[in-house]
Amino acid sequence: MPETALPAPINGNASLGVALHIGSDVIAHGLEAVLQQVADVGSVLRVDVRSLPGLIADDEIDVLVVSFDLWSDLEGIWDPATHRTKILVIGSDLHTREIESFSSLPVDGFLAIEDVSVERLDDTLSRLVNGEVPLPSELAYRLLNDAYPVVTRRSRAHVELTAREKQTLELLVKGMSNKQIARGLGISTHGAKRLVTAILLKMGVPNRTAAAVQAIGSGLVPDRSTGD
Repeated sequence: MPETALPAPINGNASLGVALHIGSDVIAHGLEAVLQQVADVGSVLRVDVRSLPGLIADDEIDVLVVSFDLWSDLEGIWDPATHRTKILVIGSDLHTREIESFSSLPVDGFLAIEDVSVERLDDTLSRLVNGEVPLPSELAYRLLNDAYPVVTRRSRAHVELTAREKQTLELLVKGMSNKQIARGLGISTHGAKRLVTAILLKMGVPNRTAAAVQAIGSGLVPDRSTGD
């Protein structure tokens, strides 16, 4: 990319490094072209499954965009407790996919291919680096309202959360970021992140989305699907 004067980056420190692990060359080229128009993206590179472990281990990329069909490549090489790279899964008709897949693999957000634009990618990346979980509305509705087909044996009786962790989980289920949780609890962002990490470990889930779905399905928090 040519050097140009860019606005302040969304992560507050430096321009984002984005990697693409996409099965279709056409989609990969299209995403690359759009990402290069997002002011806060400093670099875009395409990666294959062989280079992923090294890139993730060395924290060389801020966001990994992976297509739904290659998402399973991340299984076994990702530890959300130690790696800072955000995982954005992209695909078409995400809300129609088998819901079991969403709880077994690392993910920080989803983006529908049909929604891709400079504005949408800018917003999605901003939310990712700020600890939020961007989801297409139809997918969010399904994850939070459909019956979860396989409820883990770590049910409410087996997951022992402190009072503070329960408060944190309720805010997480509402879709709040770490910063929003911190404000809601009157603690630091670091403290909120520590609580979220502890919850994920106790529940045995790889990400916030799986924690929210399991929390509702197992009764750890009330089902809000009949709310507003």
